Amino acid sequence: MDNVELKPCPFCGGEAETDEEHTDNGGVEVYYREYHYYTVRCKKCGASIVNCWGGMEQVIKQWNERV
Repeated sequence: MDNVELKPCPFCGGEAETDEEHTDNGGVEVYYREYHYYTVRCKKCGASIVNCWGGMEQVIKQWNERV
């Protein structure tokens, strides 16, 4: 995913970065025990988009296609 170009932030024009986080909900038994969160976040103003279902490709697509 390093070669995927992220468009600038729609709010401030800042550079965006990706992040991935994994959690096991502290061992608490819930419907989905483990989650992966995929994020694109502006380094300058902090605007972000998070997706836990579609993967990194989906969250990048959402960021790049925002209105």
